[in-house]
Amino acid sequence: MYHRIKTPKSTYYYKKKKKKEAILHQFSQLYPCFSQSADDTVHSKINGDSDNQEILNIADVSIDEEKNSECGLTNEDLSFDGKEQNIEQIDKLDESSLINMCLMSLFYSGKFTQDAFKSVLRLFNLTTGNDIPTNFNSLMKILLKETGQNINYKKKWFCHKCKDHMDLTQSKQRNCNICKTRLSTFYYIPVEDQIRRLFTKKILPVKVSDTKNANLIEDIYDGDFYKKFKESIDSNNPNSMQSNYSFILNTDGIELSRKSSISIWPVFLAINELPIEIRYDIDNIIIAGIMVSDGKPQDFSLFLEPIILDLKMLEYGLVVDGFVHKFFCIFGVFDKPARSMILNSVSSNGYFSCIKCYQSGLFVPFKKGSHHIFPYEKIDKQLRNNESYNIDLSKSENNLSSERGIKGQTILSQLKFYFPIESSIIDCMHSIFLGSIKKLFFYWFEHSSKEPYSLKHSLEEINSRLKSIRPPYFINYAPRDISDFKFWHAHEFMSFILFFAIPVFYEMMPNLESLYDIHLLNSGMHELLHLVDLTIDCGPINNYSCFPFEELNRKLTTLINDKESPIKSQIVESPEKLYPISKSTPRIKKFQLESSLSTSDSENSIISLLSNQSVHKSIRKFKSKIKDNENTDAESTHALVYWPEPERMFSVVSIYAIETQKKIIIGESYQIFFNEKNYTGIVRKIGSKEECSCIMEDIVGSNEKEMSRTNVKTNKSIASQSSKIKKNQNSDLENENVRLKSKIIDLTRAIEDEKTKNNELQCKVDSLESKLDQFKQTFSNKESFFKLI
Repeated sequence: MYHRIKTPKSTYYYKKKKKKEAILHQFSQLYPCFSQSADDTVHSKINGDSDNQEILNIADVSIDEEKNSECGLTNEDLSFDGKEQNIEQIDKLDESSLINMCLMSLFYSGKFTQDAFKSVLRLFNLTTGNDIPTNFNSLMKILLKETGQNINYKKKWFCHKCKDHMDLTQSKQRNCNICKTRLSTFYYIPVEDQIRRLFTKKILPVKVSDTKNANLIEDIYDGDFYKKFKESIDSNNPNSMQSNYSFILNTDGIELSRKSSISIWPVFLAINELPIEIRYDIDNIIIAGIMVSDGKPQDFSLFLEPIILDLKMLEYGLVVDGFVHKFFCIFGVFDKPARSMILNSVSSNGYFSCIKCYQSGLFVPFKKGSHHIFPYEKIDKQLRNNESYNIDLSKSENNLSSERGIKGQTILSQLKFYFPIESSIIDCMHSIFLGSIKKLFFYWFEHSSKEPYSLKHSLEEINSRLKSIRPPYFINYAPRDISDFKFWHAHEFMSFILFFAIPVFYEMMPNLESLYDIHLLNSGMHELLHLVDLTIDCGPINNYSCFPFEELNRKLTTLINDKESPIKSQIVESPEKLYPISKSTPRIKKFQLESSLSTSDSENSIISLLSNQSVHKSIRKFKSKIKDNENTDAESTHALVYWPEPERMFSVVSIYAIETQKKIIIGESYQIFFNEKNYTGIVRKIGSKEECSCIMEDIVGSNEKEMSRTNVKTNKSIASQSSKIKKNQNSDLENENVRLKSKIIDLTRAIEDEKTKNNELQCKVDSLESKLDQFKQTFSNKESFFKLI
């Protein structure tokens, strides 16, 4: 039996003090603000007791060597080849912009819902007196407007049942014209624009450092498949003005609510050449598109088509600063249902469902029905490869039926270096931790205690041992009770099996040769046989799992207002809010906002950010400015505005729609946000809404007021007609652009084919010429021989 030893009070308070100092030190490393001497304490760094305002550069901040040595990192590894990032001066930002960025960082790092974030914004409004936005949407719009970044996206509709794109006849149409089923929506975000943003942020270009020891497998680029890819690229294009990069693709469905079948399917692309520390940051992930579907989509080729077209164009290169950068998608990681749909193969509970070998498996009786298992067999002689896949594909297309698990061609095979067998990676998150490990837990703690593998009789002992373990610092959550394992997440199973299982199960597991029945041998257990070959070919399995992509999915769901009625949520109405705000916000010297927007947890980082002295000074300064410029009348919430252009009329607007940080002066002209646009108007009166309305009625009269309303309606109708014309023109241009892109790809491939044919003909000509020379030489030798005779 394990018993807890009571910790003395002195030891307890000493550890508590050390822990507090470690947290403060970590915050000071994340957000260095003032250049101070080494003798200053961490507490003074955060509170900012010194008056020295010199700003430190983030790239020059020394990193805790002890912490890095524990993680296996050095300062050279974190310097990204010594290239300093282009950081803008904080002086260019105004106080409100700075506070808005801090609040956006708080939203991402604190894992807030939008309702909880509203309360936080209301609290800041009450305590600081600043004009802070009241909800997440308005905050996002302000930041996007301040940074001047335009998010280009295209919205498409298609029907899964008809398997075709659909042009809407009405603006509110949501059903197919033919089969009357609900249409699916796809938001396509160009990949090229996002890659160019990475170049402007100096994330790219990056150079992959060769592994010092050839026997070590540390990352994706140490695998055999990546090495073959690099060799083929470098041999075909030995150009010093060119660099090559690779993608890993992921998509998975997110169920928004149990009361609705609506789900979203984001498509992510991660760049394999980036260091693993920043590879899966939300700043550096490319969101190629988002599909909103009623249930699971039946055909992925419809909404993946524009993304594949973009990736095919990137294979020919992207010119940045005179250098050509080529991008190739070489890997894809999905869960089993998504993998079978994308690869157009048999699902995981069917014959020949393994994508790595030809073991068919068998169905065995189970409870009231049957299920599919994989009995143990040696897999050396029956592994799949690209050649065998092409043979099975041709047979399935000829016979119009599945051939050894292959039902048809996948759209990913159009890419140059994506091979459906070698490039599709087994996901350790769903296959191992939520598959095999969770299955073992059911055997250990759910089956009858009479079974030889059951651990029900030792459940209390196991829980007491588990609770007595103090988790290491890199595990964010303490282990939960074993009885609640059905509600565990994948990372909890991973932590248990890697760190807690050996001390918890010590001298409890029975030592038998044949312990479990055949029903345990599902597809997840079978895939464990392929993990060694997968590691040799693609690198460590923890570097390409679905864990970081699931965290990105979680961040996307926080941007949705109403999960109970997701069709009215902001994901459908305005998908630009799904775009990470950190891709638009500039990097500043005093604050490193990107660290709180990364996929790793940085809890309470905003506390250190807002406890900074400069932020407090700016808040006090901004608060006093607003107090000085406040109107004396507390009920002055609206203003009577005269619009000189385009129509001479009056309107009553809120004073918060007037874009100014100074006191509003009657008779002055301002930029005013009205009817979702900015207009120039002259303020004639400031007061309550009723007072301004009465004055407007007295000035223009009731008839004039009706006229102004009709003018607004006519303006809106003209604007809607022009927007319809623009939409039609944009759709025509988009179709023409797609046609030209496909034509360019076909022509470049035709040119490459002609070049290969010319090379083959040239080789034949050279061989014939050599034969002709040999023939002439033999005749000349014979003539000389006859002359000698």
